[in-house]
Amino acid sequence: MTSSFTVNLIRTILLLFQPCSI
Repeated sequence: MTSSFTVNLIRTILLLFQPCSI
């Protein structure tokens, strides 16, 4: 469960850092 939570946080941070990257 911890891994999933960490992955979710990383994904959110990446999305925030690169919005509309596509």
